[in-house]
Amino acid sequence: MNEEIFLHPSRENVKSFLSKLNDQELKELIFEVKPNFNIGYPGDVDNDLPPEPLHSDYKLTLTHCGEQKICVIKVIRDVLGAGLLESKKLAESCPSLIISGISFNRALEIQDLFDQAGAGSLIESSSSNTY
Repeated sequence: MNEEIFLHPSRENVKSFLSKLNDQELKELIFEVKPNFNIGYPGDVDNDLPPEPLHSDYKLTLTHCGEQKICVIKVIRDVLGAGLLESKKLAESCPSLIISGISFNRALEIQDLFDQAGAGSLIESSSSNTY
């Protein structure tokens, strides 16, 4: 990578850097910086949703259970269709891999369920990006 881009972040250097990204990398970068600049485009229906990655190779890990363990166990049971004992074990042994091989948007949906239950979770892709 050209260090000149970072030493002198001119508009041309930034455009040169961006032109070297593939479509998916560029979509993910735009999604990450949009909140910082409050940008949107006319006709941008899903302005708050991330771009759907081309693959379904994401995993969701429960990082901490929080104070509402029963609610977290219920989410695990609902997501996995697992029994009470298996769900309880996953909730109590954080960090716990909950599910893998899912789309990014499905991982966001599950992460939202854990957030509502007061738990913490981490979405990771095969390329080691975390969300």
